[in-house]
Amino acid sequence: MNTTLPNNTLISTRDFLRNFSDIITTPKSKTYTVMKHGKPVAKVTPLTDEDAHWLALAQDESIGIEAPAPKKKITLADLRKYSFRGGKDLTDRIDEIVYGIRR
Repeated sequence: MNTTLPNNTLISTRDFLRNFSDIITTPKSKTYTVMKHGKPVAKVTPLTDEDAHWLALAQDESIGIEAPAPKKKITLADLRKYSFRGGKDLTDRIDEIVYGIRR
């Protein structure tokens, strides 16, 4: 579902995801409004020169502002160090201690 308004294209979420690469390489004057179930959920607009300037400043360490660090992906190996080690009745024991439930 694409509807074009002056300098603004309404696009469904599905079409936006399928055509993301084409959308971000469109001319600078093009704006997209992403629709989900007929309601606008996002607006994609090109960066202006001023936006680019502020983004560059935000990443400049000399002014004390840093871009957020990428989040570390958690693997199963990371989670294994938090696993419980106990007998068959461990969950029953936890329920008894925490909730006062005796089975």
